[in-house]
Amino acid sequence: MLDRSVPGGPSKPMIRLFPVFLLCACAAGPTPAAIWTRDMATAVREQDQLAQLQLWRERHQAAEGWDPVALVGLARTLRRTGQPEVAARVLSAGDLRLEGASGSVALELARTEQVLGRQEQALLILERVVVCADRPRGAWLELARAQLRAGQVARAVKAATSAVREQPHRVDALDLLVLCAAQGNDPLIEYDALVRRMGLGGMDVLHLIRLAELAHSLGDQRPRGLEREISALERAIERDPQCARAHRMLGNIALSTQDHGRALVYFERAAELDPGNQALLFEYANCLDTVGQEERARQTREHARRLPNSDE
Repeated sequence: MLDRSVPGGPSKPMIRLFPVFLLCACAAGPTPAAIWTRDMATAVREQDQLAQLQLWRERHQAAEGWDPVALVGLARTLRRTGQPEVAARVLSAGDLRLEGASGSVALELARTEQVLGRQEQALLILERVVVCADRPRGAWLELARAQLRAGQVARAVKAATSAVREQPHRVDALDLLVLCAAQGNDPLIEYDALVRRMGLGGMDVLHLIRLAELAHSLGDQRPRGLEREISALERAIERDPQCARAHRMLGNIALSTQDHGRALVYFERAAELDPGNQALLFEYANCLDTVGQEERARQTREHARRLPNSDE
């Protein structure tokens, strides 16, 4: 029966029957799943929300409510078409049927409750989502946001920490951890989050300044503090060359390391950018004294005394 020209090859009758099998497969046409996928792709391409809604309903009904993907897809489309209450009912029924075992369904239910303004209910659901076996990525982040809105700052810090641990390179997770730690008055966590955030790039000037302030205040509690303080301030100036505060802080760092020439350059630039800042001008005058420019220092102090007491 075997084709001995190829050891172990198929039998000749099987080879002769292959075109028949191929013809039967072609005659059968696309499967229902393939048709649904094709129709959904068309509806999405044409931005036909009603068609998408109908397709999701058909898939949901065919699965008799057991398909988490259909539940989530139907609920999202219902929300987009202005039917969040209906979406909540569909998801609640699905969540009950699945006995809360689907993290994606529970997460979508929490989002829908938030849309409806039921924040306490959403928070309770999110607390359940993060312990689901199939916890969706991003669930910790949504829980942290909900806890922060509810004023549960300490718990939000823990949830945001878990969100960063789950997705270390997610910018919005790090930004949220920074915010939670700042509100929770936890400078060590805030500093560590800002250091990681700076490593991802694109950090705004205010956060760079804050990182420098924390590096300075924490001192030896974190390694490479001075190096990171300088790096953050230099990046702040790169992003905003008009940032007087960064120039002033770098001037003070240069003074502390006895680099008086560099300090003078930074203070001169800071004074140009913020000439009405009395405290800055007194620091500038002190720097002028250190480099032997006593007359300029005297004039700068006289000018500063005529200004109202001010700072950033």
